[in-house]
Amino acid sequence: FQKYSKESNPLKSSDSWDKFWQAIVNNKLTVADMNDKNNRIIANSHQIDIFNKMICNISAYWIYRIRCSIAHNKIGEFMFSHENEKFIIDIGEKILDEVLSQIFSNSELNSLLIKSKSIDTFLHQ
Repeated sequence: FQKYSKESNPLKSSDSWDKFWQAIVNNKLTVADMNDKNNRIIANSHQIDIFNKMICNISAYWIYRIRCSIAHNKIGEFMFSHENEKFIIDIGEKILDEVLSQIFSNSELNSLLIKSKSIDTFLHQ
């Protein structure tokens, strides 16, 4: 993610990247852990809304980069091959599964989907 980084990489600075991996290694990747200024990955990551946005941005960027590495075949892109299948399964799929789980377990989204289905049913009667 760093070697073939793009401008949109939320961890493009080596300091942010190092702090992020240190948080993962030390199992200190929660908003509460960000209260310690030394643990902050980005400015104000101790604030819940900033922290949530940071995690969403990192997840979205990684999913997008994995997708690009599968779909594209151009200079400057990392191109997955059969040797990278373990990474895709062990890392990429797990990130995607967790993001989808978080999205579809959201009660506000579920409420909207139920209302939408009710409206569709009513309109198609």
